[in-house]
Amino acid sequence: MVVNLVPTLAYSERSRSRHPLRFLLRLLFVAALLSPDAVPAQAQTVTPTDRRQVPGQNNDRAPQNADTAPVKADPNDGDTENGIDDSYRARGINLESFLLLPKFEADEKFNSNIYGETLAKGDFQTVLRPSFALHSRFPQHALNVSGQLEDVEHIRFTQDNHLDGYIQTDGRYDLNRAAFINASFQYSGTHEDRGDNNDAQGRTPTPIESVGGTIGTTVQDGRYSFGVSGTGTRLTYGNVSSSLGTPIANDLRDRTEGTGTLRAGYELFPGYVAVAEGTANTRQYDTTADASGFNRDSDGYVILTGVGLDITSLLRGDFLAGYMQQFYQDPRFKPEGGPTIKVTLDWTPDRQTLIVPSLERSINETTLASASSFIHNSVSVMARHELQRNITLSGFFTYGYDEFPGTSQFSSTYQGQVRAAYALNRNLYLGTEVSYENKSTSLANRSFDRFILGLRLGTQF
Repeated sequence: MVVNLVPTLAYSERSRSRHPLRFLLRLLFVAALLSPDAVPAQAQTVTPTDRRQVPGQNNDRAPQNADTAPVKADPNDGDTENGIDDSYRARGINLESFLLLPKFEADEKFNSNIYGETLAKGDFQTVLRPSFALHSRFPQHALNVSGQLEDVEHIRFTQDNHLDGYIQTDGRYDLNRAAFINASFQYSGTHEDRGDNNDAQGRTPTPIESVGGTIGTTVQDGRYSFGVSGTGTRLTYGNVSSSLGTPIANDLRDRTEGTGTLRAGYELFPGYVAVAEGTANTRQYDTTADASGFNRDSDGYVILTGVGLDITSLLRGDFLAGYMQQFYQDPRFKPEGGPTIKVTLDWTPDRQTLIVPSLERSINETTLASASSFIHNSVSVMARHELQRNITLSGFFTYGYDEFPGTSQFSSTYQGQVRAAYALNRNLYLGTEVSYENKSTSLANRSFDRFILGLRLGTQF
């Protein structure tokens, strides 16, 4: 049984706008701005928790003190916290063996296409976002906890008001200098983006709850490294009603997913590792048939090989290619597969700049009738640069192309965003955002353009 930690998934339109939690968020933000700590302070270095790096293992290295929020993969979160200059970096709250980093942000945005549809409808949005990160400072092992709430309210289309959130914890237990165990747990309550191919186009956004965890171990023996990990995720979707009031049974998408991965690496020479990786997966739905009568249970695998890079702090990541296959329980669905690629690199040409290019090809679940899945192809690049001691520029560009096997349907999406953050002092910062998204698809009424302009006020301690 999943406990709902984000108690807003079944609000009526009136209770959404008047819920006491929203009033509390506003009160906390005002209190943070009036806090006596929100003044310039002397430089003090915040030392992040060490991440054990093993050649050939992509440890998903994040920039110093970056927030790794799992509900929305926004590569720009935490802009002001990643600057090199210590005088503009949050000191945190010292809790003996832990460092607590609280933060509160308020955004005002204009979204030109709230529903992600061909016929655009624009609206203004207010976003309140309290979050925290708790990092251990143990001489050995590691334990981190982080969480966030995101309250989104609209001026015109109040039926799209929603409150998302997550909490996660991860840890590392060091067996010795060459072996350790990693584990993580995450709960999130979010809503499906209106522009998503799977969006039910209900009167309100589709709520999604996710709970899951990962455990794995890595061992290094000389030039050899070995890793094994397992992941389990439970996904549940809330039912909504159409614009005509008829129910939309999103709970037919409820499912449990599991993966197991084996990885081996051999250090060819310092910084370059030959890598082989194999992953098996299973996707089991609660019901034996969806709204169109198809059984979407499936099992599959992905085999990858390539090179892992760990060239000091300059370049780190994976360049892998291989083959993927997914087998379906329903005999009307043919097995789907083909070549795959997974490239994720962190490039730091200098201390002020981070560039993260990535490539991906994967098989994903869909609600489209007659299609067993959709094959997602994407290329993206994220960049962050410290222009001055207290000014950070960041942005990303993504192109994605989705194929729906067994049908003639397709979806092509371009998305770009630029952000600037200006730190007034250690505790207070301003930001601005400009983003554009273009989607061209054969799905009815799903092609659209979307432009977003936003301003941000944030406080951190």
